[in-house]
Amino acid sequence: MEQSNFNKTGLLTLTIIWLALAGWAQDKKNTMQIYASEMEQEALLAKFPDRGFLLFPEVREQSIQLRDGIPSVWTRRDRSQMETIELNAQPGEYFVFQIGVWAFKNDLEDVQIEFSNLIDRSGYSYAAGKMTCFNKGGIDFRGNSFSKEINVRQGRVQALWIGIDLKDIKEGNYTGSVSIIANGEKQFVSLLLNIAGEPVLNHGYNEGRQLSRLSWLNSTVGINEEITKGFTNISLEENTISIFGRTLKVAANGLPASITSYFSHSNQSLVETGESIVDNPFRFIIEKKNGEIVSLVPGKLIFVENTPSKLVWRVMNTSAEFDLECT
Repeated sequence: MEQSNFNKTGLLTLTIIWLALAGWAQDKKNTMQIYASEMEQEALLAKFPDRGFLLFPEVREQSIQLRDGIPSVWTRRDRSQMETIELNAQPGEYFVFQIGVWAFKNDLEDVQIEFSNLIDRSGYSYAAGKMTCFNKGGIDFRGNSFSKEINVRQGRVQALWIGIDLKDIKEGNYTGSVSIIANGEKQFVSLLLNIAGEPVLNHGYNEGRQLSRLSWLNSTVGINEEITKGFTNISLEENTISIFGRTLKVAANGLPASITSYFSHSNQSLVETGESIVDNPFRFIIEKKNGEIVSLVPGKLIFVENTPSKLVWRVMNTSAEFDLECT
């Protein structure tokens, strides 16, 4: 009986130890999700009595997750860890990191970010223009630049995601800085960027965990008139337009006269004999209140733009009472 009790007790003890270790491992894994206590926050703020906000640089692997408070691990940093970050990158990659902005005292309005050049020991300078903060703006889906205003409410944390294009930079140790300006106060984070190792293929896009694909937010790929590889240019022969797998004949009035598809029923392959989608020409009909149909006479059909991916045409249809421009 005593042996049995001992085994049960031993098993219970091992179970408790296992659960404790599992919880410790989970805490270690999610340290960025554990809130700082009021006491920890007060101790941290006591080190910076003259500041209106605090900055916390972070590597890309430690994603800033809390928004309504700071993680406990931040309160254990000394001044140098809050004002400097050392980053290790490889040539050719698009490198990203973060800076957390904690508005502990007041609302922060229109936060500004400034970058310095990156300079190595020989004096070689890499332009600050190769750095960007994705929160502040970028390139939209039309290829146009846009900017955004960053405002941080009191008590909140804003994660600023910053990217550096290392496409043409050589190996070496670089220093630079990121300045954060808000409410008339300017603070700096010094950068120590170590670039070494094998050049990264495809700017690091092949490895999703590197977060290099953030640069795709500002990509202009696919917004020009070029055709995606594997497709064919739009072609025009008289009034018939040929698109990959389809033909469209334009009527004199500028509307489709016929559309033929050469896709199979599964849409996964092309067939030699096309299938008509539109048999009768489109018409624009104007009918008066008395039932009379207005006859529109088309003018000259003009193709005004012809690129590999686009055709634009225009024709004016007229009558004694109406003009209809079809583009």
